[in-house]
Amino acid sequence: MHSPITIRMPIRTRSEANLSEHWAKRGRRAREQRQTALLFTRLALKKYKPTWYPVKGKLRITITRIGVRKLDDDNLARSNKAIRDGVADALGVDDGDDRLEWKYAQKRGGVREYFVEVELREGGGRE
Repeated sequence: MHSPITIRMPIRTRSEANLSEHWAKRGRRAREQRQTALLFTRLALKKYKPTWYPVKGKLRITITRIGVRKLDDDNLARSNKAIRDGVADALGVDDGDDRLEWKYAQKRGGVREYFVEVELREGGGRE
């Protein structure tokens, strides 16, 4: 088993369920988040050249949201949907693929500190 890859992305996620905004604005944000996650994940895969890529076995992916306020569990997962899609795009698999195990976490950031960390770890199911 190899060391996990941790990718820090300059993305501010929001509680999508609690926003009332025009659908085009929401769509633009999701598209930008997905593209950012795709780019940062591709760069990390190119830099670290993990032996498990392309995805062969189980892979656990933990998306950690860092922000000023905490979100409840369902809003946390929903706020990270575009990031999940972008990471899966970079891996070349569907985000619902059985080889991928998705986890969500959050940490409190400082004043105006917002970003996302994505950890890719070979061998899902183990802590």
